[in-house]
Amino acid sequence: MPGALLIALTACGGSDSDQSAVPALTTQPASTQSASESGDAWLGHYVGSATIAGVQYFADAMTTADGLIRLYVAGPIDADYRGAGGNLPQTVPATSAQLVGTLQGPTNQISGDGLVFGQQCEASDPIESCADIGHANISIAYSNDTDSLPAIQGNILVTNSAGTETWSLNMGLYGPNYIGMSTATDIAGVYQEELADFALSGDTLITISDKGALSFQSASSGCTGNGQVRPHLDGVENMFDVTLTISGCNAQYSHFNGTYEGLATTTTSSEWDYDSNLRMWLSQPDPVVTGASPPALTTWAPWVSQN
Repeated sequence: MPGALLIALTACGGSDSDQSAVPALTTQPASTQSASESGDAWLGHYVGSATIAGVQYFADAMTTADGLIRLYVAGPIDADYRGAGGNLPQTVPATSAQLVGTLQGPTNQISGDGLVFGQQCEASDPIESCADIGHANISIAYSNDTDSLPAIQGNILVTNSAGTETWSLNMGLYGPNYIGMSTATDIAGVYQEELADFALSGDTLITISDKGALSFQSASSGCTGNGQVRPHLDGVENMFDVTLTISGCNAQYSHFNGTYEGLATTTTSSEWDYDSNLRMWLSQPDPVVTGASPPALTTWAPWVSQN
């Protein structure tokens, strides 16, 4: 996307002293073993960079065994970020974008297509995909070098009314992830949202029950959310499907009223932290692709407490 594109992930750092304030989960590196089903080899939570017109942006994605991809692009960032050590970017973005697509192919070469939705479209300088939805052509390669974490590299061609641009991806499997989570109980808790437009000054607590019921209410924006979190496939790789309905937003935020769906996971703030943060990639289903981009949401919410 030409001009000031995309933006940075909001994260909340933790420390070793935070261990008592985290759900009783075991953090361990994601499995690097390939399975017979092609998608199983490269499924997971990947972080890294997307280079666009010579500028580097933070990239954060979830890929699933049945070929789904959700990619959040944000920045610019100061250096190529591959997810090795250090905190994830913590600046609230001025604008951002989300790719929603599907992938197919053998374990080492993946292709697919998708749609790109603008985020923070009410900003003073929104990205091009706020004016109309971008169409993405994806071509990425998967590698599993025994000396490093699995990685995906390649290009995404994004086309909209402004033209076509190339996103060059360089991403690695994010090691510190809560693996073995397979039920709604594992992700249950209270999380404080910090990234979504409708959550102002930390006024929004997202609650997920042991049955997977998701709810929140934002005091400043008036937005109320109700939905459901369910394991994606068998859920063992800490992947969850989300359905969400937002309603009651006041006039300034009324464009968020609607139905959303997407993926969720929990993750640490860095490879050295023991905290837990809820990440959701959400978009409206069956959008009208010829008009302005409908709202999409990428969320980031540190864990606060059990229900």
